[in-house]
Amino acid sequence: MAMFWRRLAVFGEEFRNSFRRFFSRQDATATSFFGDGACCWLFRGANFVNRTRELLILRPDNIGDVVLFSGCLEHIRRLYPDYRITLAVQPHIVNLVELCPWVDRVTGVRVRRRGRSLLSAPIQAVARGVDRLRSVFGNRYEVVLFPLKSPDPDQLVLLSNHAAPEVFGLTGCCVNAPEGGYPAALAPDKLCTHVHDISGADPWRHELATNLEYLEFLGSPVKDVRDIGPVVWLSDADHAFSRFKDSAPSPIVGVFPCSFDPRKNWGLDNYVNWAKSLEMVGTFVIFGAAADRNMASALADSLHEARPSVAVINMVGQTTLRQLAAGIGTCDILFSVDSAGLHLGIAAGIPTVGIMGGWHFGRFAPWGDPARHRIITHHLPCFGCNLMCHRQRHECLHAVTPSEVAACCNELLGVFYHKQPSDHRGE
Repeated sequence: MAMFWRRLAVFGEEFRNSFRRFFSRQDATATSFFGDGACCWLFRGANFVNRTRELLILRPDNIGDVVLFSGCLEHIRRLYPDYRITLAVQPHIVNLVELCPWVDRVTGVRVRRRGRSLLSAPIQAVARGVDRLRSVFGNRYEVVLFPLKSPDPDQLVLLSNHAAPEVFGLTGCCVNAPEGGYPAALAPDKLCTHVHDISGADPWRHELATNLEYLEFLGSPVKDVRDIGPVVWLSDADHAFSRFKDSAPSPIVGVFPCSFDPRKNWGLDNYVNWAKSLEMVGTFVIFGAAADRNMASALADSLHEARPSVAVINMVGQTTLRQLAAGIGTCDILFSVDSAGLHLGIAAGIPTVGIMGGWHFGRFAPWGDPARHRIITHHLPCFGCNLMCHRQRHECLHAVTPSEVAACCNELLGVFYHKQPSDHRGE
């Protein structure tokens, strides 16, 4: 079925191209025959004949994935200088990238997840059909870039709704494929007209290396991951939001205690013991999403009790993504679980300490300068489980002790805290 929709979309594009070639010579005849309104409807506006070529970058995964891909956008613009580029991300991520100077438009796309109830299947089938009709009769793209390394089936359904004459994707990594592999109609090499096979690569190599290889596949001359370093584009208003630094006692220690996946979180008592062991701290600033408010409130109370002389600012659920990035960037150090906050801290160039397990160790972290950015974990033979742990809990994470984390934070603060912000931010 996915192949049918792709062929229909390609046929529609060829049909419109034929009319474009014909009416570029006889557009006056077209107007007199169809009428002004009908002609504009048929050709999507009076500029149909000479319309700008359209390119879609489809990136419907999580915040951290988009952050790690952000440094590629400038190079894609250089490859397609004459195209109108649309970047499609999940709706809640639009704010983070809408100021990117390398794309013309940012739009939100929803990945429709399959439900398990009896009613969810027909409802979602109707919704997916509507999505496909919108793709056929909505914006037309000559090129679609789908740089996901290991998409899940629902993300591939979304790709099938955005067919184009040229679709560039990756194949060969089945980390997120269902047991038994992708359905035949959703196989990346069926949905894409151009695919780059990465089956020979380590599935846990860093995402930046995969992004670099994807750019080379597109034809970019870039050869070094340092040339595609993640970046966040902020406005003056975003920076102004983080002026709490002007009055907060220093050093300012940022804390990002929650991941969107609760299996990646650390226990509350661990944070209390960590805070007690910090040698230098003037202010704790807690960051996170609105869904983490209960945890953040409990953490703020616990930090007050553990360090009554230290200021505590709770900003969880009070920021946009760009304001979050700006706030993290003003901290003297960030301590985070495996989360988008950790990636934003590394991208900002401030010292970071992250804790994570071995579920996909190496693929998303560590990255950046190891002298400034540290990852603490408990190495086990079962690394690479992709969060399908056979133990009662993730020992690779929970075996990390507060004293280990505090010692690492104390070391980084001792090295970097007395430097001026311009010496270390944005590197």
